[in-house]
Amino acid sequence: MPPNYSMRPHDTGIFDQTVETTAPTELLGRVLDHHARLALTADQIVSLLNLQAEYRRGRRDIELDMALAAHAVAVTPEALTADGREARKVVYGQRGGYLAALEARGDEYIAKVMAVLTAAQVDTLMEIYVEERRDHLEKMTQILADAVGPRFVLAEPDPDGDGYRLVDGRVLAML
Repeated sequence: MPPNYSMRPHDTGIFDQTVETTAPTELLGRVLDHHARLALTADQIVSLLNLQAEYRRGRRDIELDMALAAHAVAVTPEALTADGREARKVVYGQRGGYLAALEARGDEYIAKVMAVLTAAQVDTLMEIYVEERRDHLEKMTQILADAVGPRFVLAEPDPDGDGYRLVDGRVLAML
């Protein structure tokens, strides 16, 4: 499910700058992992599984189109001539369109999943996401501290004010 939510709209993949689609590869993982806590009904589960099947079929079709376009821009001596490079730009534009289609499909199906859930289930799902993210970040405390130090220090919200206070070498996730 989506990493961004109104509670943490700025929480994105800042540490991993590898170009990657925002479309989920796994649409229902967290929902099904926590089906009991979400109190999913049998009808909801069937609806969700049908959405997953539709999403995966469409995603595979788009990925196939992307692979075929990648084959069209295989590096050959002819492809690297001035005319060849111009022709490649067209294919690169197509590949960008496929990526956009994949991400739009992800958004569409995340919205469909949310529509199957009740408002209370959506809130619980977002709470689960935040809990999992916080737990993950807390387990990575030393890695995060090493990644930003010594030039930067980590801080936590000051419970007694509007600012932040230093954390004694310990990262507290602010999720």
